[in-house]
Amino acid sequence: MKLSYDHDFRVSVQPEIWENEDEDAHLYEGIYVVDLNATVKIAFVPDVSGLSRPWSFHIPDEDTPFTSTTEARLFKLLTSRYSVTPDDQRNGSTEQIQLLPRFAPPEFQDLLGPDDLPDQGILWYVGTDQWPDLAAELQELTDHTYGSRFVRHSALGNSPLANFLNTRFLRSEELALDDLRVIGRA
Repeated sequence: MKLSYDHDFRVSVQPEIWENEDEDAHLYEGIYVVDLNATVKIAFVPDVSGLSRPWSFHIPDEDTPFTSTTEARLFKLLTSRYSVTPDDQRNGSTEQIQLLPRFAPPEFQDLLGPDDLPDQGILWYVGTDQWPDLAAELQELTDHTYGSRFVRHSALGNSPLANFLNTRFLRSEELALDDLRVIGRA
């Protein structure tokens, strides 16, 4: 399928729980990844405002899985180039966050561009009063966009997700140039 890089980009939603279908899958409940044109990914992560800052994280190995929803949520935030979470104290603000280190196998090093393994992420904060409607819409879109199905940006209308995308995400000056091209904004 060839992607068109126009303003009316494709939108699909996948719950993170689908990526972690083991006995610990329940830890990812409520985390969603929104794909714009199957390339630009935005993680929507439930409330982590109770965690003290600065955030730090010990990456578990295969023998030490996550033990709490808090760990799964924080890991998703700290490994996502773009993310959204509710926090009334920071509602309406945007923050640049340090991402966890990423590594690519040596055989792929020559194929990577400068933006392929970012060390900084962008985190948008929304109000806790906005989160339930946003989460409900993400769940509903999951039912309509699983697999290779999608909806167009324009089909979102005036929904909570469309409102976030139009008023916050697409207006951000911190998006990577390659990502802007993919969604027809550069």
